[in-house]
Amino acid sequence: MCTKKSLFLVLLIGLLLNPSVRAEGVDLKRDGAFGFPQAQARVLCDQENLRVSVWSNAEYLYVQAVVWADGDDTNGQFAGREIGDLTSLSLDVDADQQRTPTIDRFYNISRSRSQPQGMQYSVVLSESGSTRQQNDSAGRGAIKYVEGIDGKLCRVDSFVLPLAEIGKKSGESIRLAY
Repeated sequence: MCTKKSLFLVLLIGLLLNPSVRAEGVDLKRDGAFGFPQAQARVLCDQENLRVSVWSNAEYLYVQAVVWADGDDTNGQFAGREIGDLTSLSLDVDADQQRTPTIDRFYNISRSRSQPQGMQYSVVLSESGSTRQQNDSAGRGAIKYVEGIDGKLCRVDSFVLPLAEIGKKSGESIRLAY
């Protein structure tokens, strides 16, 4: 059975997987991007250069950050190497404000050709260590550029993470840092 929420997630994941998608004329302040339910989301950070919002249902945690000041979708050069966009999401899964081995995670998304493309994650092993970056997440993530209704290009970072992968159920608390 295809519910409205499952259809939304299928559409959203399809958009995140397609690197050529570039939305135009979107009211990012009101609607978010790529079907993100901004009206139902909780805004964690709303500053001049950045807005971070979260939303979840029974299956997924969805985090979307709009970087208002990043309108440059090209990769640059530094010391002769190509550099590109990188975004990170740190999850304090048990919400205890400490690094908890085998529980807490870091998710990273890269658009640089000099680093692994797409979403990677690592799992906390100790107070100062974590696993290598892994690419077997059942979640999806992307860095895309969206033209707002004002014609300005903005960066949108999106993470769609299965609650089962991070060991959470709908309604349970989690702490995160973008």
